[in-house]
Amino acid sequence: MLWLSIAFVSILLRLVPWTFARDVALLPRATSSDPEPISVSPSQYWEGNDGPWSSFTLQVGTPVQDVRVLVSTSSQVSWIVLEGIGCRANDEVCANARGGLFDMNASSTWESNGFWQLGNERNLGIFANGLFGNDTLGLGIPGSGGPTLGNQIMAMIGTEDFYLGMFAINPKRTNYTGITEQGQASYMTTLKEQNLIPSVSFGYTAGAQYRTSAQDQANGC
Repeated sequence: MLWLSIAFVSILLRLVPWTFARDVALLPRATSSDPEPISVSPSQYWEGNDGPWSSFTLQVGTPVQDVRVLVSTSSQVSWIVLEGIGCRANDEVCANARGGLFDMNASSTWESNGFWQLGNERNLGIFANGLFGNDTLGLGIPGSGGPTLGNQIMAMIGTEDFYLGMFAINPKRTNYTGITEQGQASYMTTLKEQNLIPSVSFGYTAGAQYRTSAQDQANGC
């Protein structure tokens, strides 16, 4: 379970047969070894070319490179804007506007799996590609104690159809070769399989920059 302020919420309902009141007895409160939900704070930046939206920090590669991304509930693969194709060389304004760039050549743990379609927004006529691969992926601002997982699938992007990268919270698996293959676990599924969260459910608040504006405060919002 992951809270990203995103929050991953788990609710367990126990269904029992209906019985007469005379047969009802109180049971001892159940104990659980389930892990606590993970709560992740936003990056404190407001960004995006159609926003601004509240972004979140990812720590990618070895050594760590920090990037800021939005959240995708539809994708199971996180997207990172790639250095060299995401912006012109030495364009720091562009790099910062796109949440920071990832230099895959500087990561000793990056493994490439080639170019594939990103898949999102095809119903809107967007057929963008990404360089898929695996690397270490940590969640949250450095030092915040967020989870870090090795060998996570991600896609490097340069297209401006998606201006910022995405942190994927869909638990689906990614299958490269065919529907009979089990596929690689998503970040969410890996957290659950490693017993770091109690479920793959989640909650997410995108935030609104105007929420704490001077006018809102004057209006008592």
